[in-house]
Amino acid sequence: DFGIAKARESSDETFKTRAGLVLGTPLYMAPEQAYEREVDGRADLYSVGVMLYQALTGQLPFRGGNAFEVLLAHRDAPVPPFPADRFVPQALQEV
Repeated sequence: DFGIAKARESSDETFKTRAGLVLGTPLYMAPEQAYEREVDGRADLYSVGVMLYQALTGQLPFRGGNAFEVLLAHRDAPVPPFPADRFVPQALQEV
């Protein structure tokens, strides 16, 4: 998510993270972050998708009792359908 954004040109060692360290907000975190894989700009797009889902439905796509369960849901759970009581155009649902 955008909570860990940084300038691309920065070479400052203080901006570097290490494997096994989770930074960010699990509710909006991309699956590759839960897998401890290399993260790039696509993780930001995923987070925007989560925010879009929340804006359109009023709820988050994945939940859990704690941060670990939320990360597992992002990693393992199927993408939930849009609620039937919310009109979301099909073209937008496919994004």
